[in-house]
Amino acid sequence: MSCSACPAMRTNIGRFLQVPVDFRKKSSSKSLKSNNSISSHFPSTTKGTIRPKPNLNAELAARELNAAFNGVKSDAMAIINILTSHSNHQRQKINRHYRILYNK
Repeated sequence: MSCSACPAMRTNIGRFLQVPVDFRKKSSSKSLKSNNSISSHFPSTTKGTIRPKPNLNAELAARELNAAFNGVKSDAMAIINILTSHSNHQRQKINRHYRILYNK
């Protein structure tokens, strides 16, 4: 069975396997910080991907989670969207409301 993406996949895997020797060795954080090639790969403007959702309504989010869990078939996308669109602190609030509302 042939796949048009297979040659590209092999190329990407080949690039992945050509990891610089510095990454393969266990090294101290000082040597990692001083290595200029590393800083060029990870610019200082890198930010986290999960941001706090403005105007959190933890009770509503808990009810939406419960509806996603208790459908005929779990709504995986709804669960993923709720969990990934809130910060850790907000997820903890949603967890507290969920436990209060559903005694779980």
